[in-house]
Amino acid sequence: MSPSATSDAASIVNGTVNKPNKANIGVYTDPQHKLWVAEAQPSLEDVVNGDSLKPGEATVAIKSTGICG
Repeated sequence: MSPSATSDAASIVNGTVNKPNKANIGVYTDPQHKLWVAEAQPSLEDVVNGDSLKPGEATVAIKSTGICG
């Protein structure tokens, strides 16, 4: 299993892989300051399988974020 599989994308408990039920989404803005929610890259599947990681790279789990302003 790749190093990314132990992030929030998937956790291993007692040898069982638990996958989240939420999509990888992002909040985007444009020059007119309009906001929208859309699928973010990489996809959840890409993060879980770790195929896009290069040697020495790791996936980091972000626990929370915020928008100020």
